[in-house]
Amino acid sequence: MPDDSSKIPVNVNSPTTVSPPPAATPPSPNPPVQPSAPAHVKSAHRFLLLYITVLLAALLAGGVYAWQNSKVKDLKQKDAYYLAQVSQLKKQLADTEASLPTNSNAGNAPNNPYADWKTFCDNFSNACLRYPKDWQIAGSTSSTKTTQTFTNASSSATVGYDNPYPSDKPEQVYFIADIQDLTIKNLGPKIVARVLGSSPEYVLIDSSYVTANHITPGQTISFVNTAVFTTNVQKVTARLKAAPTGAVLANIKTADQATAWFKTDDAKTSLKILQSLYYQ
Repeated sequence: MPDDSSKIPVNVNSPTTVSPPPAATPPSPNPPVQPSAPAHVKSAHRFLLLYITVLLAALLAGGVYAWQNSKVKDLKQKDAYYLAQVSQLKKQLADTEASLPTNSNAGNAPNNPYADWKTFCDNFSNACLRYPKDWQIAGSTSSTKTTQTFTNASSSATVGYDNPYPSDKPEQVYFIADIQDLTIKNLGPKIVARVLGSSPEYVLIDSSYVTANHITPGQTISFVNTAVFTTNVQKVTARLKAAPTGAVLANIKTADQATAWFKTDDAKTSLKILQSLYYQ
């Protein structure tokens, strides 16, 4: 009998599917290796950086030093200039003081303008005045009060000294003819030549009053009626003034005549007495 298996149909159009093998993962490429800088190059870079840092620091220090040196030099020049000025002023002061009376010996210093003059000193504030030999002095002095009047031989000029003396506030309008210093300038008060109507007089007053009220010669200005000054020792107010006596004043009729009185010998001597004030 014939074999039936040979009659089984074969599907030639359905080939057997075969799965391909899995693809292999390609190996990762290694990154390129950077060549390292040679050791001597790194050392050169560090040296260059250090050199630049040191150079900048040196330049900065040099600039600061130059600036400081310039300032010091400028200050030294100014210091030398001021020292020279101070030295010159000290010499001028010494020369001036050598020709003037001292505080405690106003009548006996060499070249003294008050040589051979008499001396009056009160017992209250140790203030002293010089006056000519031919002038007369009258008054009283104690441990608490001094009142003295100095009059020349011809009774044409008088100087009045009162210590203490009350200071009043009323003012009048005076013409200021002149302002003078004391012989010993560091005592402070000023001597003001003033005219009220046809009456001239010298008065001693604290320099602070003159400065504060802008008192200057050649002007007409309100001025305290009773001019006083502050004594150095007791720190009380005293009055010191000089004027023509009543007999002379009766012949002075105008303001111009009053101003002219300050040029007379009587006025010059009176002024010199006021300027002689010092403290023993």
